[in-house]
Amino acid sequence: LVYCDPTYTVSHNNNGFVRYNESNFSWNDQHRLARLCAKLQANNITVIVSNAHHDEVRRLYPTAEVTEVDRLSLLCPKSEKRKPTKEFLFVLRP
Repeated sequence: LVYCDPTYTVSHNNNGFVRYNESNFSWNDQHRLARLCAKLQANNITVIVSNAHHDEVRRLYPTAEVTEVDRLSLLCPKSEKRKPTKEFLFVLRP
């Protein structure tokens, strides 16, 4: 089992971190990760990827089982100001 939790590079619920994230993990990196996950899946390895709730990200994992996860954003240091957000959880089974 491989679990991946990459830095989100798309506007995740308009969080304003697109430029910051792009310098850490680019959109090309997102594509490379998706290709690697597909190779692992083809080699009988289960892969789980958590990622931004965004249509472009969803298209990177066409063979995955997809779950939408609701949670509070952890970006704000003040817990009372954290807002609900969604993420995708992709499971690629052999």
